[in-house]
Amino acid sequence: MFNQIEAQDLLKKFYPEATIKAWTPYLNFYLFRVEHPDPFEKDWDPFFSVDKNTGKVWPFSILTDIDVSEFGKLKWNEV
Repeated sequence: MFNQIEAQDLLKKFYPEATIKAWTPYLNFYLFRVEHPDPFEKDWDPFFSVDKNTGKVWPFSILTDIDVSEFGKLKWNEV
């Protein structure tokens, strides 16, 4: 099982250009909010998930991967 620091390191390897701004646990994942470095990417979804068990890193959409009301209840930790 990966902890938050290890998950953050995996995300940095997956997307080294992005700046990680915040994180929160959610179900079997850590969710991360990132800042994209390219101004043309500013409208991209700024969220990624890292599976706590496998370490798989994946883009996370607040429109399709979570109920919006649940998303609003998450407690984000600044990095």
